Amino acid sequence: MSPFTPAPITKILHGVTIEPLTLGHFDAYYAALLVDPTTMDLYSFPPKSTSPEHIREFITARIAAPNMAQVFVNSAGEVLGSSSYYNVSHENHSLEIGYTWIAAPYRGTNLNPIVKLVMIQAAFDDMGAERVQFVTSSKNLRSQRAMENIGLTREGTLRRDRLIHDGTLRDTVFFSVIRPEWQTVQECLENLILSREFWSHCDKNI
Repeated sequence: MSPFTPAPITKILHGVTIEPLTLGHFDAYYAALLVDPTTMDLYSFPPKSTSPEHIREFITARIAAPNMAQVFVNSAGEVLGSSSYYNVSHENHSLEIGYTWIAAPYRGTNLNPIVKLVMIQAAFDDMGAERVQFVTSSKNLRSQRAMENIGLTREGTLRRDRLIHDGTLRDTVFFSVIRPEWQTVQECLENLILSREFWSHCDKNI
């Protein structure tokens, strides 16, 4: 088994740069979120509000160790969305990808498959992961559809398994891809990237 060395990434694919999130991204991150203030409503613990102070507080928490928060930016430095590597298990060579959001103008384009391809590929090929896990609320149907569309395996639902910000217990749906399945999922992602509307025709040839 390969060594497991999880770490933040900096990679570019189809004009999208996936790089570590920092407070230096704050202005562009905040501007992208304000296009649809409901973007993070289904997070277990979303920002307390969309005020600059609370969004800055949220970013600070996401970039604190051991989280490995990533941000997606275009060639103009505009933020297109964000995601994180977290829940790392060194003993089991596994990690989770989550806290993902896509800015409203790019939902339904090939941005999500691009980002998932880069982040999952890095987890397996660069970090040595054996399993990459994804979880979402049973109420977040948009997220579940997105995971199914990229070829992830739905493993089931844990009922009332975690307390969330409003004091209720949520049902959590689990998806994953394991190393033996990665080539098939990779091909699915590559096909989705080619078949969906390109996230930015201006950068299509990058």
